[in-house]
Amino acid sequence: MHADAVRVWFGLEPGYEYGGLKGKTSEGEMDFHPVNQQAAQMDDFAQCVRYDREKLVPAEMGLREMRIIQAMYKSARTG
Repeated sequence: MHADAVRVWFGLEPGYEYGGLKGKTSEGEMDFHPVNQQAAQMDDFAQCVRYDREKLVPAEMGLREMRIIQAMYKSARTG
């Protein structure tokens, strides 16, 4: 994955993995720290319950993504 802007750029390789990400920018290498994304999301949910606050990722985002995925499957089926 690569993106260009007016004065800078960045890239990730691989772009969509849970681990092993390596990235570069027009200013140098990116420094990634390994994160278990599912554990981080579960920890955030527990903190929301404990401190009565909103989730970082609302359920509506997941619903929207599932609708997009369903539309992709339908499009593949129907051409």
